[in-house]
Amino acid sequence: MERTADFATSLDLDAVSLFSATPLPGTELWQMAKGARMPESVDFRTPQVNLTPLSDARYAEVYGRIRKRLDDYNQSQMMRSLGASAAVRVWPAPGLR
Repeated sequence: MERTADFATSLDLDAVSLFSATPLPGTELWQMAKGARMPESVDFRTPQVNLTPLSDARYAEVYGRIRKRLDDYNQSQMMRSLGASAAVRVWPAPGLR
């Protein structure tokens, strides 16, 4: 998970999203999850089914840390983008003086 976050943030993308894999009936992931406690509803924003060798608590901790890291990255990219666009604007805009 850390290496995936490292890779995503190294690409200098405008934003990076993090989704938790949620097994859905009829998929290969569903077959892999047999025996796992399945969620009552689907929410791709939070870890719902732990298919890793990590304990559920450790998985949630790592997922939360990476989510915060990517949220911080996205905010930084947004601020950088706003700063770049503000630098090319003429203020007040012509015709609005």
